[in-house]
Amino acid sequence: ASPSLVELYGFTVANAVLPARSDHIPRLSRGLSHQFAGLASGHRPLPLYAAVRLQDEAAGGDAEEYEWVEFSPWAFASCLSGRSVPVWSLGRHFRRGRSVSSAPELPLAVLFGVWGAAFTASPLEVLRSLRLKRRKEHVAALAEHVVQLAEHVAAFGGEQSSAARLKRMRVVHPFECPSPFADSDAAGRCPTPGSGPGKAVQADEKLMLTDAGVNFNVPVPPLLRRERAVDVMLMVDSRAFASDESVDESRELSCAAAYAQTHGLPFPDLPPSLLKGMGARPCTVFGTE
Repeated sequence: ASPSLVELYGFTVANAVLPARSDHIPRLSRGLSHQFAGLASGHRPLPLYAAVRLQDEAAGGDAEEYEWVEFSPWAFASCLSGRSVPVWSLGRHFRRGRSVSSAPELPLAVLFGVWGAAFTASPLEVLRSLRLKRRKEHVAALAEHVVQLAEHVAAFGGEQSSAARLKRMRVVHPFECPSPFADSDAAGRCPTPGSGPGKAVQADEKLMLTDAGVNFNVPVPPLLRRERAVDVMLMVDSRAFASDESVDESRELSCAAAYAQTHGLPFPDLPPSLLKGMGARPCTVFGTE
């Protein structure tokens, strides 16, 4: 199959930032599992990378539902169910939890594309992520023009699409690969050792993965997994903050808190007095009562 725009973007990034060769492996052939050797001594922090799985509308899913997934040098896993496969096997076909193909590990370059694929966002996701009101107005006007144009085109074909559906359309398709969680068991559930009852797993045959920022831009779901028992989270926000009141400084943290509340996960309290003016302070500490 021809490489997608997400993959081409990832290879471009990898070609610019990775050394030409490491441990005799060319940069564009290196996989995430190759980071394992550098972690064996325990002198470096364990890297965790996040993305979101998009629901397939054609398979009956809700386009606005996101499932957070994590990548490590060991495994690819669902942040909610805990279901995982070795990271080198992501991209293979699975049946009832067993690999039935021998595809090579996805290159780290492809994962670079997935983790940075914000350009696959729909107009609705772009609108939600913008913090400046004046930018929201410009993008909202552009989105409405796109909707009107698409509706006119659909009308010629005898089809009418809702504005809400058109606002969710993606000009650039997200990365796709076979789902390792398809046909997990007869009940469609994956028991998670040490984290309570298993949660239902989508039976989709494919994964659609993209930049987790289309949901919210604070990648804490991998840290909130109960088995990690995290006590302290340090978040570095390198975004530029404007001095006027048109900036919503608390949107990302508030979305992360809502995610934690929805799934019954612990999260610090976010009092409005601390959220206000957060971008003007060098450090803000949130705790629990």
